[in-house]
Amino acid sequence: AVATVTKIQWAWGQNQVINFNSATDTLDFGWFQSGQYTVSEVNGSVVIAIPSNNQTYTLSGVSLNELSLQNIRANDSSVVSAWQTLLADAPAPVQPAPVDPTPVTPTPVDPPPVTPTPVDPTPEAPAPVNPTPVAPPPVDPTPVIPPTGGEGATGSLPIIAAYYPEWAIYSRDFNVADIPADNLTHLIYAFSKIDTSGRMSLFDSYAAVEKTFSAADSVDGKADTWDQTLAGNFNQLAELKAANPALKTMIAVGGWTLSSPFSDVASTAEGRATFADSAVEFLQKYTMFDGIDFDWEYPGGGGLESNVVRPEDGQNYTLLLQAVRERLDALEVTTGREYQISVASPAGADKIANMDLTGMASSVDFFNLMAYDFHGGWETTTGHQAPMFDTIGGNYDIATAVDLYLAAGVEASAIVLGTPAYTRAWSGVQDGGDGGWNAPSTGLAQGSFERGVYDYKDIVDKVTDPNSDWEIYWDDEAQAAYTYSASEQVFSTMETPASIALKSQWAQSKGLGGVMLWDLSGDVSSGPESLSGAAYDSWYAGASVETIAAASALTPDHVMGGNGAMDSFVDYVYEPPVVTPPAGSGSSGTPSDTGGQNGGSVPPTDPDLPGQTYTIGWSWGKHQVLNFNPDADTLDFGWAFQAGQLLLTESNGSAVLAISSNAQSYILDGVSLDELSLANFASKDAGVMAYFNTVLEAADVQVVGVANDTGFVF
Repeated sequence: AVATVTKIQWAWGQNQVINFNSATDTLDFGWFQSGQYTVSEVNGSVVIAIPSNNQTYTLSGVSLNELSLQNIRANDSSVVSAWQTLLADAPAPVQPAPVDPTPVTPTPVDPPPVTPTPVDPTPEAPAPVNPTPVAPPPVDPTPVIPPTGGEGATGSLPIIAAYYPEWAIYSRDFNVADIPADNLTHLIYAFSKIDTSGRMSLFDSYAAVEKTFSAADSVDGKADTWDQTLAGNFNQLAELKAANPALKTMIAVGGWTLSSPFSDVASTAEGRATFADSAVEFLQKYTMFDGIDFDWEYPGGGGLESNVVRPEDGQNYTLLLQAVRERLDALEVTTGREYQISVASPAGADKIANMDLTGMASSVDFFNLMAYDFHGGWETTTGHQAPMFDTIGGNYDIATAVDLYLAAGVEASAIVLGTPAYTRAWSGVQDGGDGGWNAPSTGLAQGSFERGVYDYKDIVDKVTDPNSDWEIYWDDEAQAAYTYSASEQVFSTMETPASIALKSQWAQSKGLGGVMLWDLSGDVSSGPESLSGAAYDSWYAGASVETIAAASALTPDHVMGGNGAMDSFVDYVYEPPVVTPPAGSGSSGTPSDTGGQNGGSVPPTDPDLPGQTYTIGWSWGKHQVLNFNPDADTLDFGWAFQAGQLLLTESNGSAVLAISSNAQSYILDGVSLDELSLANFASKDAGVMAYFNTVLEAADVQVVGVANDTGFVF
């Protein structure tokens, strides 16, 4: 007989009957812990149940005394020990002792830590790249769909997206806990790779799922333990989403150094289907992600010389995206979640010409336009890496790139304008009276981690140091900032909060969908010099260019050309969306009234509105008493829960909402069940609403309060 391995995995509501041969077959529990499942024998069949996930596996016609340890495989030694005890006592039904942690779907880890070396990207490469994806979060804390109230790239709110590079945990010492989530609507994790079989896979599994973080470096303030089922950046992302349920997280695939497999994968129907299937499996396995960001650099050429290139890459890219979109649409029906596709897309006309933007648009939610690297260290003459307007010839600029996308039929609201949190810098540059712009150089500046590239935050340190001679220049014709040090003869491009505000105002006037930042590890995370904060304040708080510029210390020392001032060049007044709750609200159940880290914020909830919305998200061990008004307030569950995960009861005159698998509860103080109506509940899952409707219809049935070992009252 052929041996079969059945993997025990999290799959909500699945009840699987297995034709199991105890002489040859194996059950693989991976990283499950013994207390996360029960084992019993029912009518001569072994039943493995995962109660918190409403899930079972039945070994049809197989009794416990027919099994041996040869049938069991597990990465957790406690599971093997539990089975050893269980089988020694067979056939009596046995339930392993419960454990505390929330169910997590881990995966066996790959090789040891790998510290990727950043590669100096050529034009339009969004900077050093290194890929990786990983394992799932505590009980799938699906993000809440952002509230409506404004035009954005997907027809709702503006997008403030930023990339988090996987390798930031190494020499950059920038962890997921350092991410200013309040400034973002979308966080994109860079990168995963395409393996030799054409499937999405992890790159640096240590960073993604293995590394343990101290309490000081962890999102939830609790240290990781050596034996927890999921660690690494992915566990931290799960914690970040639990604290910020409106935040969408996406996994990027490809990047500057990992784009070579794209051409082969996209060239055949079989290759596209294989990748699309693996993308679905990836999202099912790593449930902290809400979609995929494609970063093929570049179809038709222009990336690494070693990349595989075909003339038909552009059309094949469209077909690949269509295949993935079809599979994600089907997955949405199964999970009830929304999965987005974005594309990190080029800004150079030569590369845009190789792409079928019109065909791609129907499968893509938004394009992250990499509107930077127009000039850089591959040239010996200094220049602006992200100018609004080209003043030296060639139309290599932001305005031209956006016009090319619009001319190709891409909706303005689907274009998210990319901005850099890194610079391009040259050495051996003479001043010439304008700070060394468009001047010859003798080489590349030292840079932060690689020659010719400084992190934005390091340039901020230089120009704000009272003892340095680094000065800021503003080119009012190109609408671009740069800095120059006469003593070091270094010219460096840069952004400032004011330049981000100017670009945002221009993007708003064009109807674009938002802005994107590459990458967060180079930004100043908080305060008036934060680029992500400036973007958020412009789009969500409606802060003017003048307000954002006045708060920043990065005031130009010299203004070249134009009207002699760094001021707005767009006659446009932007009306920010009304957001309730703010995009940065947490999952505590208490609405947040703060927004961007830059001091400006989304205004607090309007006190004249009829009620308050409490966002309910996963938050392990939280017990909260809410001052709930049944005549006006709402509990919003978004996509985060399914009906079997919730229990609504009444105890001592107060409604109690319990999430027992997460040791979590909310008490509506002094509000009885018969005071509530379906209007007090909101959920994207119809099953959740049906559950609440059933409970409320039977509200006259009193439930006796009994304390259990989780601390809940039922």
